[in-house]
Amino acid sequence: MIRLDGKRVMVVDDNADAADSLGMLVGLLGAEVRTVYDSPAAQELFEEFHPDLVLLDIGMPVMDGYEVARKIRESVKVADATRLVAVTGLAKDEFRRCTLAAGFDDHLLKPVAMVDLERIVWSLGIN
Repeated sequence: MIRLDGKRVMVVDDNADAADSLGMLVGLLGAEVRTVYDSPAAQELFEEFHPDLVLLDIGMPVMDGYEVARKIRESVKVADATRLVAVTGLAKDEFRRCTLAAGFDDHLLKPVAMVDLERIVWSLGIN
């Protein structure tokens, strides 16, 4: 099993149950996890927490995940080292292209399985 000991992970989803479940899954890998439920809170936490990995829902009110990703990529220098992963139920190739264009490093489908999370962590070289 891949470990994320010493890594900071931020989970963002307007569905609190989904966010909390994914946060617990990431926590099982040893990461320090922070969970937020809206876009403004995500931007604020990002600036304070400087996560190594952000697992970001796409379909959120106020500001969708694409816009949050763009703003993160435009922010402080640490944004270059942060890996952004879109978390969505949208599987079509066009959505994958949109996530990459918005600055995401990869794309996970809901519900997120441990094997998929480990694959992403491994492929992005986070561990």
